[in-house]
Amino acid sequence: MTTTINEPKANQRTYSESDWIKEATKVCQAAAKGNLEARVLNIDESAPIAPMLHAINHMLDMTDAFVRESTTSLEFASQGKYFRRVLPEGLQGTFGRGAHVINNATIQLGNEASQLHDAQQERDALVDDIRGAHQVSRVLSERIEAISTMSKMIATIAERTNLLALNASIEAARVGDAGRGFAVVAEEVRKLADQSASVTKDIRASIDALEDASNQTVTAVEAVWNVFAAQSSNTDDPQ
Repeated sequence: MTTTINEPKANQRTYSESDWIKEATKVCQAAAKGNLEARVLNIDESAPIAPMLHAINHMLDMTDAFVRESTTSLEFASQGKYFRRVLPEGLQGTFGRGAHVINNATIQLGNEASQLHDAQQERDALVDDIRGAHQVSRVLSERIEAISTMSKMIATIAERTNLLALNASIEAARVGDAGRGFAVVAEEVRKLADQSASVTKDIRASIDALEDASNQTVTAVEAVWNVFAAQSSNTDDPQ
């Protein structure tokens, strides 16, 4: 049996079933090599083999549509754009299920990327806080050290004042009644020096405790800062 392809009459030629099979074979071989655009053209509807040729074209249409849609969706996803979905219209059976799987995976990737972005922002904010705490802890340690130095100076001054007052009292006692008034003043100075020494001792105890707490804070903050610095370095490293 021979059939006629749908061409203008001037170019009209006859096709046998074997010719149609050869055309279909060429199209299928092209598809096997990755060319999904090849089709059996100008099918004669009166040919007994016409339904098979249309089925081949329809299968290639669906395959081509699925490949194009899934490729586009995955290309967008690879660029961090998760809004592009595989359009499921016309995709039946395995193609439709594949489109559904890809779309669900894209949605999941988008959600995870959003969560990762939020986590990264929180981490960046935490890094800023740690950086600020790191700087503040160092300044605090320096200030406490300065206060400790001043406290030692005050204690030294009180000690010397007490010694001077004691010497003044001794000298006043030597001169008798003439030095009595001076002895009273020297005694008051000595009392003030004793009070200063007592207060300075309490201050020193508080400063020692504060210094210990500050050192512990600085050590802890520096440890956390080193961890964040190492993580940031690993994140920035292209390796």
